[in-house]
Amino acid sequence: MDITKLHTKRHLTVHEQSTLTRYSIEQSACSFRMHPLLPDVLLQFFVQQGIHLQRDILTNSDRMPFGGEQEAYRGQWLTCSHRFFNYVLFLDETNTHIEEVARWADVTDTILISAHEKGIGKSYGYLCQEVLHQLNHQ
Repeated sequence: MDITKLHTKRHLTVHEQSTLTRYSIEQSACSFRMHPLLPDVLLQFFVQQGIHLQRDILTNSDRMPFGGEQEAYRGQWLTCSHRFFNYVLFLDETNTHIEEVARWADVTDTILISAHEKGIGKSYGYLCQEVLHQLNHQ
């Protein structure tokens, strides 16, 4: 399926929506594995929390302005043991020290995992697990 065409299409089928969501997850995970462009202090934090940077997948991540000049790093990991972890971390202005761990939480119990969810097809959690399996079994 041509992802570029799907991005510009107005009305998407359930299958097309799942394709775009899976593509986004895959892009995030592959991009991180090839070029982990996060500050070293974050990578060290993730490893200390039990994240394996080349086996687990970063399903999404971004930086969010948080009043003034401060920005939070936030995102989600899926581990090989199928646990989902959300994080929100604040670093100092040099990105060398964590000032605050606003959130590091196992959110697995809140993630829907279904291959056939009415109205959405494959759930976000299921798509994440598909990407994890694909990347670790190539």
